[in-house]
Amino acid sequence: MAADNCIDNEADGASVDRPFIFTIPKGTAVPTSLLLLREDLSEFALLPSKPMFCTKVLVSRHLIVLADLCSILNDFYSEHADKWDAVEWLDDHL
Repeated sequence: MAADNCIDNEADGASVDRPFIFTIPKGTAVPTSLLLLREDLSEFALLPSKPMFCTKVLVSRHLIVLADLCSILNDFYSEHADKWDAVEWLDDHL
């Protein structure tokens, strides 16, 4: 888990970015441009609802699609999610 790796790296004296967790209230509607994937009992991922392809011919188009996906995710997280430091969240919830 990213939080465990972070703690281990900090203990070794490495400078690391701390991982974070987004929490989203149960019952929150997911935009039609996204799919909610249940990865584990309490772990979920948001994925694009349409396939994203990248070929040499469509590289610039693919970059636009990625920018659109980032914008959709940023808007969704800004409106519906709380961002937590993963280590602190785990300390409080486990």
